[in-house]
Amino acid sequence: MNQIAIGDLISSFTVLDGQSVATPYIKAIIHFKFSGEPFVKESIDLQLKGTSSQISGAITTLETIIQRALLYDNIGYSSPQYLRFQLTAGGDYYYTPITNIYLAANPAGYLTQQTGSKVITIHYTRPNYFDGPKTQLTLSGRAGTKIPPNSYRLYNHTDSGTYHGSTALIDPSNFSTDLPAPLRIEYFFATPPAAILKDLFIGIFHHPTYDADTPFFAYYNNLLGGTPYATGAAIQGYYDRFSWTASTFAYITTYLVDSAYIPYFNGQTFRPIIHLFNTHAYTDLYLKVHIERYGEVLYVSEPVYCAPGYGYIILPPVEIPPNYLLREVNPERLQVVLYGYRTSGATVTLDIDCLTLFPLTYAVSFFGFIDTVYNYTIIDDSFRDRYNIRVSPSTGETVSHARVGGPLLLYPNSHSRIFFYWSDSNNLMPISNIADLKIFYYPRLRLL
Repeated sequence: MNQIAIGDLISSFTVLDGQSVATPYIKAIIHFKFSGEPFVKESIDLQLKGTSSQISGAITTLETIIQRALLYDNIGYSSPQYLRFQLTAGGDYYYTPITNIYLAANPAGYLTQQTGSKVITIHYTRPNYFDGPKTQLTLSGRAGTKIPPNSYRLYNHTDSGTYHGSTALIDPSNFSTDLPAPLRIEYFFATPPAAILKDLFIGIFHHPTYDADTPFFAYYNNLLGGTPYATGAAIQGYYDRFSWTASTFAYITTYLVDSAYIPYFNGQTFRPIIHLFNTHAYTDLYLKVHIERYGEVLYVSEPVYCAPGYGYIILPPVEIPPNYLLREVNPERLQVVLYGYRTSGATVTLDIDCLTLFPLTYAVSFFGFIDTVYNYTIIDDSFRDRYNIRVSPSTGETVSHARVGGPLLLYPNSHSRIFFYWSDSNNLMPISNIADLKIFYYPRLRLL
């Protein structure tokens, strides 16, 4: 071990052992614990040697670190406290956040301090991993391949149009991590000044071999029934019009997920999102989704209220295929079936140009209370467990969204396709909106 340090990325790190160690720190011995549990309790025996004043100053520094950790837990400080390790001179740093920190010493330690030495023990709890340096990832997809430091262009839809893609692919040959690694998303809103972003949705799908986006998007020609209308303003150049009249839930349409793709889905969870070409004005409309096999119902979601004036409908999560199979042979093909109901029993007309199976393996939603405009950047850092918006590349950091969801992680040895959709202040999802994307990861290890 070349160096051991404690502190954070905002203030500073104090070297406890190894290269650049300074008086009164002499030696740090870490008592690592090995466990299958998500958190471990460990300790460091820290040898101090110097004047009584120097030793007191070192203890004060450590107590300051403890206070910063407590403040962070109560959102009073912007960074966790870390132990930082450098395995070799000039090598990468690896970090693990620490909490529940306290100091202990031999009851007679005050006597040795007067003679210029003291041994104290730092007790702490840490997650059962270590994170490496922030590294920008190569992104590819319908906008081509963008190598760092370049950004990747996103559109607010996916179809056969040039560069029209709302996803970015990360190839496993471009990263290395032992455990699912935290991501940092930098999403630069690049739509010209009149546009406004309110809500942002991000989801990640991963698979060891499959890297295409084919089965996730169902267009007018993938949805059964309805009447197609051609227009360049719709996703894939068409939308389907579906109309029905019923006093109970009525069938709307079906998306048949071919058996060739079902094994790739592998029981992961998806949220169907309907993009409407035209908004509706109904105040009593509800939709739900079934997973069916040739009319046999395997799963029925709860109904959701479809608010008037919205350009999209977000349905409850579904597993595809339902995740209780033996997996001894490939699963049967399935149908994603939509049903709708107006409590008044009156006629309903919906114009749909795309149904997306939006992945939720790792997913987050940002619900805006301050509008995001041109040149603003939304940053979500799962390593730091913090998110913000930046009004320019170097200044103006603030919070503008409520974040709902867990950390965004990069799964090891797999292709990861990251999905994005966003809505504006009118609750529409304008398909011409664009954004520029950079994604970073922090390689995560179990053992140093």
